[in-house]
Amino acid sequence: MNRTATIWNIVFYVSLVVASAGAAVLLLRPALAETEVLREKRDALVEKNRELQARLHDRQTQIALWKSDPEYSEKMARDQGKVRPGEIVFVFQDPP
Repeated sequence: MNRTATIWNIVFYVSLVVASAGAAVLLLRPALAETEVLREKRDALVEKNRELQARLHDRQTQIALWKSDPEYSEKMARDQGKVRPGEIVFVFQDPP
């Protein structure tokens, strides 16, 4: 092969690699954008899961208190206006 043919072969292969890389970037761009959207959704769901786990833990603690602490149960019932049979309730209001 002569030198000119070798140079043209190199130019052809370099052009082919550059064109392939450009095509790959154009084809992958939408996938990369979708990946970012999905990553943001995942992060939001992870945060919501943490919040729900914290609420669940609080509820489980409250249930344990209801079951094990009669004073807590009575206080919660009285806070909701419950009374024992025969009790008289006095409600005091602040003056206007």
